[in-house]
Amino acid sequence: MGNIISYVKTNGAQSFKDIPLGCVDSLVLSELAYNKYEGRVSGDMRFDVTLRELNSHGAADSLFSTTRVPEQNRVLFELAAESRRFSEIALGAYRAHSDEELEKQFAAITYRLDENLFYIAFRGTDGSFVGWKEDLNMAYQSPVPSQTAALSYFEELAAAYPEAMFILGGHSKGGNIAEYAAACASDAAQSRVIAVYNHDGPGFREDALNMERFNKIRGLIHKTIPESSIIGPLLEQYEQGHIIRSSAFIYLQHDPFSWLVENGDFVYSEQVSGFSLRAGKAIRIWLDETDEKTRQVFIGALYSAVSSSRADCYDEFCADFFGNTQLVIDAIKTEDPEIRQKVDETLQRLMLTLARELRREIASKTARLLSKPGLPQIPWGLPR
Repeated sequence: MGNIISYVKTNGAQSFKDIPLGCVDSLVLSELAYNKYEGRVSGDMRFDVTLRELNSHGAADSLFSTTRVPEQNRVLFELAAESRRFSEIALGAYRAHSDEELEKQFAAITYRLDENLFYIAFRGTDGSFVGWKEDLNMAYQSPVPSQTAALSYFEELAAAYPEAMFILGGHSKGGNIAEYAAACASDAAQSRVIAVYNHDGPGFREDALNMERFNKIRGLIHKTIPESSIIGPLLEQYEQGHIIRSSAFIYLQHDPFSWLVENGDFVYSEQVSGFSLRAGKAIRIWLDETDEKTRQVFIGALYSAVSSSRADCYDEFCADFFGNTQLVIDAIKTEDPEIRQKVDETLQRLMLTLARELRREIASKTARLLSKPGLPQIPWGLPR
């Protein structure tokens, strides 16, 4: 089994006329949206550069400098740019804007797949803490700035190309704001949406969407989450999604490069892992037990604490996840003892859940390894 990189290698010779765009293609395009296209792709409605042309003089390191895994993003980009399937896709309407004061992190790029068929890819949360702060704000705020920006972006593109049809998608927050833009768009724009892809993006607060308008595009939504997803089930009210097997442990499964692909499609699982169920339940219980003001104070305190950790961005935080989380717990200050208690209880509950499920996952994988033919059988049970 492979991943999106091996998918492009194996299926790159097939055009979209040979095999129509599918869910794995959407994840490829969503991952490419994390690249930094400033100075390379037009910010207006012109689509005058293809992936092949972007790569013709060699991709600069700066193109991948803000991605989580620059080496894999480079390989994916170069393979796509050299393939028949992706190379002639034209890119345009690239926008990227972050604002710490507004607590906004937004970026989007559009791929012209055919004369009148466009795929709008909204970038997910980047490595900046402001991007994660905006994600957390979804627990008490509707809409957040990137959702509003995504809607305006889609409306602008739809007005510029009145005969075109659109596919909207993204990974992480990008999938959420793709759904938001499609659900909240005007009738003229919404009627030309043919698919929406949400790859492990969170859901919505109950009051975030007009259900009458959302139901018009509900059947067009394709949601995918990895087995141990934490992000995808958050605030999810409407879409369960397809569950994808991943090669990574627990919270690292949010990484699209870990999602398993075989025979041109994802490798699906029947159910999410125990970790995903337990972590999701813990978060839902906390959300149900706290009002919006408490959530806002909690998230503000958490953000301040995270910003004071040893890490400067998400990747650095995860590199020493347990150490930095302990620093966050130690750094949280609030004048309200009740709120502080809620913060402590929530973080400790999540940490205990993570530790327990990591132990069970290791035990399970070790048991499967030891049960393979040719390996000695050990006559004692693994600890639970």
